[in-house]
Amino acid sequence: MARNFTQAKTSLGRCINSGNDLFGKFYDIFLVSHPSISPRFANTDMSAQKALLKNGINLAIMYAEGNPIGASGISRIRDTHSATKMNIEPGQYSYWLDSFIKAVSETDPQFGPEIEKEWRELLQMTINHITSGYGK
Repeated sequence: MARNFTQAKTSLGRCINSGNDLFGKFYDIFLVSHPSISPRFANTDMSAQKALLKNGINLAIMYAEGNPIGASGISRIRDTHSATKMNIEPGQYSYWLDSFIKAVSETDPQFGPEIEKEWRELLQMTINHITSGYGK
């Protein structure tokens, strides 16, 4: 059942408005979170990648809230991240999730347990959908 993730949306706004580069901070954390991660980004335009992440987070929020545009966007990510395309293994998403939460905790001045819980819930919903398409 879809629900409204108001705290996460408000948190995202604070992160973006903090001037602390949430998405850059995320990649600083994520790229060193596991030895298998950094090589995947060796030839990546990180400026473009940060823009893709920002869009992906907005799609994740919409998906978790039951918005069909979000569902369509997350389904496209599900397809591109599958074993036959980018081959993002399901186990790697735990590093992604923990890195994103750490980046939010460092850029949202009001971050706390309730905000973390809401972020984890909505992102896990999205990750579950993406990883369900891994072998397809």
